[in-house]
Order: sequence, then structure tokens, then C-alpha cells
Amino acid sequence: MHYSVLASAVWASTVAAWLPHDRDLQAFNQTARFEQLGKRFKGPLRNGSKIRGVNFGGWLICEPWMMQNEWDNVMGCKGTTSEFACMRNNYSGDKRDVGNQKFEAHWKTWINTESVQSVHDVGLNTIRIPIGYWSYTDIVDKASEPFADGDKMLPYLDAVVEKAADLGMYVIIDFHGAPGGQHEDAFTGQENKPAGFYTKDNFERAERWMSWMTERIHSHPAYSTVGMIEVLNEPISKNDAQNRYPAPGEDPGLVQDYYPGALKAVRDTEASLNVPVPDPARPLNPP
Repeated sequence: MHYSVLASAVWASTVAAWLPHDRDLQAFNQTARFEQLGKRFKGPLRNGSKIRGVNFGGWLICEPWMMQNEWDNVMGCKGTTSEFACMRNNYSGDKRDVGNQKFEAHWKTWINTESVQSVHDVGLNTIRIPIGYWSYTDIVDKASEPFADGDKMLPYLDAVVEKAADLGMYVIIDFHGAPGGQHEDAFTGQENKPAGFYTKDNFERAERWMSWMTERIHSHPAYSTVGMIEVLNEPISKNDAQNRYPAPGEDPGLVQDYYPGALKAVRDTEASLNVPVPDPARPLNPP
């Protein structure tokens, strides 16, 4: 049976295809087998900290700083600093098909099922996957948002989460790039200044993405160990030093509008799929 959970403390709406009590947790108890491998990291980690998971960065959303050679020489994005800018500047017009091919080749090879196996084999049990709104092409304004065709990334995402499920690994889907960009940074897939996410239209588009991803998680067996949707990665905030990234509407827009709307989108979709929501008073113990 599929369940849903909400981790409101971290503003992450969780769509639990399973919970720890639902299954044999042997896969989560294998870390001891890799004790010797883990000792390789003892020096760099402070106070004996343990690594339990990994972020698959630079894959479904490219961040050039962590993949400069791939970005410049393999994907042909040299001279640009975001996916939006690469497709607009380097692959516009009749070059678009070439750009799509470059991005698809990256999605196929940067992270794959072998990557998941490697993560498992060193004793980790959790994977976080950053992804952008253009993965759901129905909400992309193709005339003004020239991202590579996001639907072409989905078979590779499916393969990775299916491998994680086969290995008993927990998966977090991270909404890393929102419409208009929630921050002035390439990790959103674009670099709008000011950040353009904080409008009613973009909130609604993001909520549509939440509904779409929730349905995908609950309807595809490959996603059976996806236990969480992170509803927004690193939005700008008035808590940023000297309010350095002001954007119209960011406060109180997120708290009053977007977060409740995102939760409602998830819950309404689950209700339509007859996914039960557990008693909020019941204690949950994540792996």
C-alpha cells in the first residue's frame, strides 16, 4: 500500500510510495558491511560524521561550476552559465535538435544505473535527485523558455529510480528549478534578476508540477522507493545577508501562497488516486 507523509518542518511535501514499517529494511542495514570503505572518509569528516546519502547534482539540472569540461566541451555550452542561456544562445532556431541531442546524451551518461549501484556498494542508502519544472513540458512556455525538451530526460530518471528501488534505496525528488527561477542562480536552470518565481502564475505552474510528479510517483512501480518531494530548493529570503537578492513578492508569498498551494496539489492528487494519508499523530522514523 502507498502512503503519504508531510514533513512540514522542512517545507518538504513528502509523497511516500512506502514507509519503513511497510517492508523489510535489510537494505538499510548494510552500512556495517562497508566499514573499511567508510574509514577512507574518516579524516575529512568532522567529529566522525557519517554520510548516509548522496545528491545527484549536475544531472537533470546542470550547474557548470561542478562540470565545466562536460559543459564546455561535451554539451557545447561554453560561454553560457545556465541551461536556459545555453539553449537560447548556442542552440536556437534550426540548431535546437542538436541541443536536445546534447542534453539527452548528458542525461544518459552523467548519472545512470551504474552510478546508483556504486552509491549502494559503498554503504549509502539515500539518493536526492534535483530536477526542474521543464521536465513537465505541458507547463513550459516554449516561445519564451527555450529549455531542452524535458520529457526526453524522463526515461533516464525512470531507470535510475527503478534501480534504487531494486536495491532498497530511499529517493528524494527535489524541485530544484521553479518557473521563473526561485533564486538568482544557475542551479534553477536560469539566472533571472530579480528571481521571477514569485508570481501567482508561476506558483500555479509549480503546483501543476507537484500534481504531475505526485501522480507519476504513485502510478509507476519504478518509483516505489521515492518517499519525498522537496517542494522548493533554496528560495531567496530576507534572511540572506543584507537582503542581497530582493525579488518582488518573495515574502510573504511563499509562506502564505506557494507552500499551502503545493501541499494542496499533492494532497488533492493523492485523494484522486485513493492514496491514504496516515494519522499525523503517528510517529514516523525515517531510515
